[in-house]
Amino acid sequence: MPSWSNHLPASHRLAAWLGAGGSLTANIRRVGHDFRVRRLSQACASALPEETSVLGRRQGVVVREVLLMEGDTPLVFAHSVVALAHTHGPWRAVTGLGSRPLAELLFADRGIVRQPLQFRIVVAEDPLGQRLRRALPDVRFPLWARRSTFYKEGSPLLVTEVFLPPITAWQP
Repeated sequence: MPSWSNHLPASHRLAAWLGAGGSLTANIRRVGHDFRVRRLSQACASALPEETSVLGRRQGVVVREVLLMEGDTPLVFAHSVVALAHTHGPWRAVTGLGSRPLAELLFADRGIVRQPLQFRIVVAEDPLGQRLRRALPDVRFPLWARRSTFYKEGSPLLVTEVFLPPITAWQP
């Protein structure tokens, strides 16, 4: 499985999207006209092995997965993970999002601190690729992803975004 890196693949056609700062949701809304979020799941589950170093745990987490869509076209598969205990504390608002974008919460609160973006290729065989394939069985790999950890009151929430080919039709 490829490892996460702080280095953006500058020559890749997705580099502008991968490295775009601020809210990905806001960036997509600026170029699209029919943005929406399709919630796939939100439940207690196990963190992926690569997420335990950030979260400090594998069990007792809430995993939320959504598709960021332009009309009926999926552009991004977003996978967020937070400790269940923190959903009763600093991250309690996450459980009530429904199909609203997580970005509305993350970028509206000045008390939330974002760590630098990390990047990697996602392949079908890795656990994140398998989760993506459950949502979109016909998806083709490899795909580029980015992730970032957000901290609120010292509690981490990890957000991973996998970019799907249709997003290359626009520039952020």
